[in-house]
Amino acid sequence: MKIFLHLEGGLGNQLFQYAIGRTLALKTGGELILDPWESRRDRSRPVVLDKFNIKARFATSSENVLCRLVDSSRLRPLCVAVRAVAPRKLPRVVRRRWHGFDPAIFDIQTSVFLEGWFQSELYFRERASEIRQDLQLRALPSEENRKCLEQIRATQSVCIHIRRGDYVTNPQINLRIGLCEPNYYGAAIDHIRRHVQSPSFFVFSDDPEWTREHLPVPEPRNFVSHNCGVADWEDLRLMSACRHFIVANSTFSWWGAWLGVSPEKIVIAPKQWFADTSVSAKDIVPASWVRV
Repeated sequence: MKIFLHLEGGLGNQLFQYAIGRTLALKTGGELILDPWESRRDRSRPVVLDKFNIKARFATSSENVLCRLVDSSRLRPLCVAVRAVAPRKLPRVVRRRWHGFDPAIFDIQTSVFLEGWFQSELYFRERASEIRQDLQLRALPSEENRKCLEQIRATQSVCIHIRRGDYVTNPQINLRIGLCEPNYYGAAIDHIRRHVQSPSFFVFSDDPEWTREHLPVPEPRNFVSHNCGVADWEDLRLMSACRHFIVANSTFSWWGAWLGVSPEKIVIAPKQWFADTSVSAKDIVPASWVRV
């Protein structure tokens, strides 16, 4: 059985896609194959899963052709007809364009092409230990990141992540997802200060200048910006090393907190994940996280 995984979006989304693909591979004994076609069309979202200790391989040239064939809307009727008479010749296509956990995906027993958003821990919670091992970075941190890690590990570190980027510049994304405003961060910081003794705040953002100017983070604080736009996987390593988390409505934020292993960790997430309330977010935020 082969599991073809259509990768798209930034690192956070790629990690969700990898997690569902890896879990299905573990359950079925299948082979996980990564299809990076989308990143070739959108150079701003490169596939960087090879930075991690993943258990998967990238598609060969012939497999890329197969992925384009089964993913083509024009050829879809032909693919359906082929599967009807020879089901093993082409992988089944499973698309998820809505947010929510669908356990039926684990009933799949034949080769499959997975595409879409699988933004829920429920897809891989039973295999959490394997996923955490896979998502360790292969390379050692640079000297600057090593020093930052030492600071994080020596304190009651609290990761604060502020996502702006296309949430600000793209009107459609802004209407659908929206931004976490400063008052959310203020309430989250107050919660942390009530429950954590002597917290130290480590602030990560794709817009560090705006964050320094508009987000009143109490001392002691550290604005971590040296990886911004260069190596977001390094920021993920630093974020996940923190003891507590204040996340944005961002998959990158989500993974920084989920990968954190501190047994006493507090994770604070926004009550409203999407600005568009018609989009369900009921399965995105784990039940143990605090909603503010």
